[in-house]
Amino acid sequence: MMPVWVKICGIRDIATAQAACEAGASAIGLVFAESPRRVSIAQAREIVAALPSGVESFAVVRGMNVDEIRALLAEVTVSALQVHCDDGMFPDFDFGVEMVPAIPAPFLKAYGTGGLQGRRYVVDSPFGAGTGKPWDFSEVARLGGRMILAGGLDTRNVARAIAQAQPWGIDVSSGVESAKGVKDVKLIREFIRIARQS
Repeated sequence: MMPVWVKICGIRDIATAQAACEAGASAIGLVFAESPRRVSIAQAREIVAALPSGVESFAVVRGMNVDEIRALLAEVTVSALQVHCDDGMFPDFDFGVEMVPAIPAPFLKAYGTGGLQGRRYVVDSPFGAGTGKPWDFSEVARLGGRMILAGGLDTRNVARAIAQAQPWGIDVSSGVESAKGVKDVKLIREFIRIARQS
């Protein structure tokens, strides 16, 4: 069985990005939505330029229209675009980069994963992105495909979450922070270690 893919989201500086990569992160997330983890275009460019080969970079957006997203992607070169879709609907538009929709678990439970087959997608917390609240990960156990589990994950529950939901990948942000928006390198290392052993 392949080790789970791990994304550390909400990275705001080169040192933390490099530490996450050294710990074995598969990808890092750069947040462009309203958040204490938000980065500027200049910060994002510096972080992406410092990433080693093989580590993906995700631009994480929410509430942006197509033109705003296109303008962002013209400024920052990333591996993928993560679009938070609070209403369960995601834009059917070619941005020239892989588009990874992030959809709250209740929508996926109600409507299934039609239209998501063959693509990576994030299952977001029912409580909303960035809340850090754990939830019943077993609710999405049978969604399948290239599901990336997110929302409320931390070092205490990631092993259980992987066992319950059987995701293709996992995505963590607040669960590896010492304060809101402040990543803790020790927690990042421990989180990845536990995830890869699960």
